Amino acid sequence: LERVNSGNELIEAVKDNKSSKCGALMRAVPIGLIPYYDQMHDYALQQALLTHNKKASEFATEIAGIAYALYHLRRPKRLLGGYTITNYEWEVEKTSESYDVAKAAFICFMNNNKMSEILKQAISFGGDTDSIAAVACGWGSLSVEVENDLPQNLYDNLENGKYGLNFLKELDQKLFDRFPRRY
Repeated sequence: LERVNSGNELIEAVKDNKSSKCGALMRAVPIGLIPYYDQMHDYALQQALLTHNKKASEFATEIAGIAYALYHLRRPKRLLGGYTITNYEWEVEKTSESYDVAKAAFICFMNNNKMSEILKQAISFGGDTDSIAAVACGWGSLSVEVENDLPQNLYDNLENGKYGLNFLKELDQKLFDRFPRRY
């Protein structure tokens, strides 16, 4: 970090360390809160290219784009069909590849209107279930069509260390304060 002056220089410096896994996908949902689409898209791509290959990075931008559509445009699920992720040929496999996780998350989100159902379906896929759930539940939390019916005991039993429940609540509030809905 001390030898680079821009995001592009950093990407060039780490170009040989490229994963096809899911870290970039899980970081992408909050980026969708950025209120200017072009800026949001660029940030999603930049954060993904730091650690992931081109294909994984493209899926990360789609995940952020869907979050943007849900949050800022309040787009209903039925209007989310224009993303590459919706047309990706895929069969359920237990994998942690970014494109499979992205598609599984999209299926969980589209097929369910309750957060508990999204979470159950994410777990049922097997494989990288925490990544599937992180993306699908992230979208669910931004959608006006998804009811948060998770039982209170799930919240009550979250650990509350340095990055536990209180940290997450504060971070959530800071994000929504910093990036209010545009419309």
